[in-house]
Amino acid sequence: MAVETAVRPRSRVAVVLSAALGVLLVVILALAGILGVKAWKGKEAEDARGQAAAAGRKAAETALSYDYRSLDKSFAAARATMTPEFAGQFDATAKVAGEIATKTKATVRAEVRDVGVRDGDADRVTLVIFVNQTTTSTITQGRPRVDLNRTRFTMVRNGTQWLVQEIAGL
Repeated sequence: MAVETAVRPRSRVAVVLSAALGVLLVVILALAGILGVKAWKGKEAEDARGQAAAAGRKAAETALSYDYRSLDKSFAAARATMTPEFAGQFDATAKVAGEIATKTKATVRAEVRDVGVRDGDADRVTLVIFVNQTTTSTITQGRPRVDLNRTRFTMVRNGTQWLVQEIAGL
């Protein structure tokens, strides 16, 4: 009987230690999983910001450029970079801009100088785009006028493509 009594306390200690180690292992694995998911989402958001910035650069040069001799082509190319909802809003602005461009024989060429990411996640990114717009028209008497602009583009993921959801001046 003395042997049984000596073994019992040790086995209780062993059971408690095993249970504590098991709980500790579960906590460590849970923390590793949480940190792994956070790192993966962070990488995904970082990749998205880079993709949206590249798409925003191209979209800005397309959407902010036009030629009075080919307005339909210019505006169609711009709409192709936009969400359907924003393209509808753009059409109203493009109509007015097109009328003025035709009257003044205006050509506008946008050149993006820099793109900065203001904020964003894997599906939506806000950009600040620095763009120079060179305008030639009857108003400028055929001499190019360069306007240095800053615009805010909101880009949204549509499958594998990034589209402009909003353009706003700064």
